[in-house]
Amino acid sequence: WEWRLFYVGDLRAQFVQFATLSLTSMEAHGPAEDRTDVYVSCSDAVGAKARGGGEADGQIEIKRRTDRKKRGAEKWDKVRIPRPLKSEGSGPDAPGDVLKDVKTLVEPSDWDERTAMEVTALKSRTMYKVHEDRFKGIHVECTLVRVDPEGQVFTSVCLEHKKDPTVIYDVIEAMKLEDFCKDQRIASQLDADGNWMAGSVLGYPEFSMYIARGRLAAQAASQGVPGGPA
Repeated sequence: WEWRLFYVGDLRAQFVQFATLSLTSMEAHGPAEDRTDVYVSCSDAVGAKARGGGEADGQIEIKRRTDRKKRGAEKWDKVRIPRPLKSEGSGPDAPGDVLKDVKTLVEPSDWDERTAMEVTALKSRTMYKVHEDRFKGIHVECTLVRVDPEGQVFTSVCLEHKKDPTVIYDVIEAMKLEDFCKDQRIASQLDADGNWMAGSVLGYPEFSMYIARGRLAAQAASQGVPGGPA
């Protein structure tokens, strides 16, 4: 299970300081991991990316949401598929190459020509462990995400547990995460029915859509067209 938030700006230091006020046993589990992923904005519930480097290089990861709890915890199914363009022996990606690959791999119902675009994310991710028996199995992630070419900077905070989403909620309440940088937290497009913080939970697929919608709105504004994508 995954429970993820996004904030505007680089809030990594503030998050660690805030979280460890309550969770004194939380500590980094190894150094930060830096990589560049190219996402494609398919839909809020289906995402795709070409992961930079490592064993997944040359593959597309398709991510589909299979469950979402009322309090926001989400379950995702992930599959990795060899990239058609890479299998043809092409060199480094040109703009649009990942987009072309993904279009051939996802279902037509998960594709919208208007909002589908590449979102290049330069990421620096740090994983944390909480050394308390009551929170056994929990993983906390804090990631700096820079979106190019705009250079926009965001912070993603994610809590994960393989089996039990209620442990995630217990940790969130223990660290008082609801009070952290409320004004910089990005809202989800999904209807949360007023449930707790569920209205702020969004995975990378919805984050990619958030960037795509912002680009389209900026383009419309520059052309003097009122409004933006719904």
